Amino acid sequence: MIKIKSAVTMLLCLFWGQSVFASDAYVRTVHQEGQGILRPIGESCFLYTPAHVVTKSQGVLVETRLRKNLKGELINTYPQDLALVKLRDASACQGNSWKDGGERVEAIISVISSGRLNYKHQQGRLEVFDVDITDKAVDSTFSIKLKDGKQFRKGMSGSIITVGDYPIGMLLSVNDDVGTVLRMDTMADLSRRVILRYATDKERIELGDLRATLPVDMPEKPSDNAKAPVNHAPAQPPTEDLVFSGSLSNGETVEYKFLARGNTAYRIVSEPQRQNVQYVAQILDDAGNELFRTGRMYSKNRMDWGIGVTQSGEYTLKIYGTDYAGQYHFTVKTIATPEELVSDSNIIGTNGTVTGGLSRGTYAEYKFLARGNTAYRIVSEPQRQNVQYVAQILDDAGNELFKTGRMYSKNRMDWGIGVTQPGEYTLRIYGTDYAGQYNLKLLED
Repeated sequence: MIKIKSAVTMLLCLFWGQSVFASDAYVRTVHQEGQGILRPIGESCFLYTPAHVVTKSQGVLVETRLRKNLKGELINTYPQDLALVKLRDASACQGNSWKDGGERVEAIISVISSGRLNYKHQQGRLEVFDVDITDKAVDSTFSIKLKDGKQFRKGMSGSIITVGDYPIGMLLSVNDDVGTVLRMDTMADLSRRVILRYATDKERIELGDLRATLPVDMPEKPSDNAKAPVNHAPAQPPTEDLVFSGSLSNGETVEYKFLARGNTAYRIVSEPQRQNVQYVAQILDDAGNELFRTGRMYSKNRMDWGIGVTQSGEYTLKIYGTDYAGQYHFTVKTIATPEELVSDSNIIGTNGTVTGGLSRGTYAEYKFLARGNTAYRIVSEPQRQNVQYVAQILDDAGNELFKTGRMYSKNRMDWGIGVTQPGEYTLRIYGTDYAGQYNLKLLED
């Protein structure tokens, strides 16, 4: 991914004045006081705070923007001076500042060197300090210094550091007027195993838990006029390659469940079999709606389809025999994940390049910034793995400014597009057939 400092800086400036996140909570024990950030998971509410604030006390009292004197239970601590507290009142997480587990932190701090420290007084008053961000090379932490000669004070540990309205870390400690901040993505990674215990099935899928399984309905009792049996297989987690194989005959149906974490591109490959059976294959969502359907195919032939899903949940690969009896063998390959296609960190700078996988039914989005009346060229470089797609340019209100026809990524294409207003724009690419790779460049004329 291309990271252009001027582009990201402009992007963050657009949001700077909109809403400033305070630290979510004021934390108090017998021995210490500090701050924290709230995170809702399932029917529970958790608080991240520095471990040294809470570990020496039997009780933890928390005050949020909306609630006071909430009791918390210390669930776990980590060597990085991080503690995870579970609040007894799940509704305490209303108005929390948690955002996507810090997915954009790396993209932001690689180009941005200033931010804000948000300090919540016990009385509820918010005080904001401008900070310089330093020592960003460390993977799990970075350092900050207060600007304008301001000094750190007691009780600031746990304060949220933001860039624009995006939280990037939590202040752990201060030494010689330099604060150590634990990154948000590190906090999410450290606590992942505990958080998964309380997550819903949907949240577990979104968190990438490959062991997450959704319940599979038991086969229904056939009706008197049922013509064919239906065989069910357990739900498979969203791994890179899923293999489904077996025997099939005319009138017989088999179903395989698999889980998707959201906007995901797949390639389904049917490998040739000696024992030939004619079949039809379908992809169904959890409501039984048909997303994809083949014609009548023969298992002696190799087939290759592209199919994508946009919502997280359980899906069904349904195969039913239409003639003969034989073997089938399907491989479901993941060629692009939600993190690759629609991450908040998908930012393209001027003269930057974006590449990735795409299939029918999925889309990718990339943000870019324009200074005003600017002419651009979008160039699509030829790819061996061909996918049919449509490209769009949208303004920050979602209005379509430009749209191609159906294109093939195996061909080189070159379009001209201009914008007249400064602001954020979106390059969207969505697959219309097959599965393959794209490579697009955004050039400023």
